[in-house]
Amino acid sequence: MKIKNIYIGVFATVLMASCGTQKSVLKPSGTSSTSSASSSASAQQQKMQFIQRVSDGALYQKNLVSDLSFTVNTGRKEITVPGILHMRKDEVIRLQLLVPIIRSEVGRIEFTKDYVLFIDRMHKQYVKAKYTDVAS
Repeated sequence: MKIKNIYIGVFATVLMASCGTQKSVLKPSGTSSTSSASSSASAQQQKMQFIQRVSDGALYQKNLVSDLSFTVNTGRKEITVPGILHMRKDEVIRLQLLVPIIRSEVGRIEFTKDYVLFIDRMHKQYVKAKYTDVAS
């Protein structure tokens, strides 16, 4: 009997939650103009609104940090490890590769304006090379 009451309670909760959702539709204003001058002004206004939306969505932060999942395909198998992405505007992009459970750093790849740096923490090795030295 208890299980039946639990099922009924879950069903009622899901039913009520699904009824509460709704979507709204936005319609652009001024689409019913008939003259060519007003239609070109409307098109110009739509372009300015689009530019304003893009500008409003721009990032103004100097630093950006994010978690990532890094996947390497070796041909025989695919290796996926967690990582962290650090980006500093006009300075550096740093990818840190971590051990899956412990979250300890295994390797690091760092891209700057002048060089690229690869650090292998497991084997205690690193390579720093200018972009002119790296074969394309």
